[in-house]
Amino acid sequence: MVLLIAPVLASALLWTSPGGRGVAAEIGDQAGGAPLGLAPERDWSLRLTPYLWIPAQSGSVTVAGTRGRVDLDTGDTFDAITDSLNFGLALHGELRRDEFVLFADVMYLSLETRDVPIGGDTGTVRQDTGVFHIGAAYRVVDFARGEREGGGGVGLSIEPTVALRAHYLLLDIETASSGDADGDRFWVDAVVGVRAAVDVSERVTFHQRGDIGAGDSDLTWSALAGVEFMLNDRLALQLGYRALDTDYDDGHGAERFAYDLLLYGPYAALTIDF
Repeated sequence: MVLLIAPVLASALLWTSPGGRGVAAEIGDQAGGAPLGLAPERDWSLRLTPYLWIPAQSGSVTVAGTRGRVDLDTGDTFDAITDSLNFGLALHGELRRDEFVLFADVMYLSLETRDVPIGGDTGTVRQDTGVFHIGAAYRVVDFARGEREGGGGVGLSIEPTVALRAHYLLLDIETASSGDADGDRFWVDAVVGVRAAVDVSERVTFHQRGDIGAGDSDLTWSALAGVEFMLNDRLALQLGYRALDTDYDDGHGAERFAYDLLLYGPYAALTIDF
């Protein structure tokens, strides 16, 4: 049964925050963020970013002591979402004042697959997944284009980050003969990292981010590289590539639950500046 359910379980965790202005900000792990420009700061600025990340997936999921291998390319993930999507939300928000940033990211996805073979029966499998990220960053390097010693037309900003990344998984199986079975998991990790932006023109910025941490997970890390195109003073389009790895293990024997997946692939986001 787990071998049939594992790809659905794995495909649920596919969106995270792609990046932020001046830096990439978490969702996402892991992918939405505010634009990366190095414009003069206002007292407070608010940026909201809906985003989409459809990654390939490699790893395994263990439920009730039974391990299922997950090996999906981006197309497989896209098919699983379009065939089974019940509800989805992926949104990043960021508040900035001068060098200080508060950011939060919410990703929630509900998949429902009917007529799944389960033993000698068929049933409905519902998988709800949430990834929630909240943290802070502080800009320690801030050079606008042309300000650095020796001239040059490239701007640079660097911001260390600290954050909490929480994961929620719910699995609900309904069959006509066996009734219902469900279970859930919630875990939280602390992560530290750094994010940077290289401003090459008024309209184009390259951004990078990486973080690593642990807590309830044995290890979690993410990395991102992308480019942002300012469409006007309030809108920006982001395109890039992101990876998120989570290694979580709980319980033993028949009670063991494990989630060990590497997600990697392209992302896209649209930032709205208020």
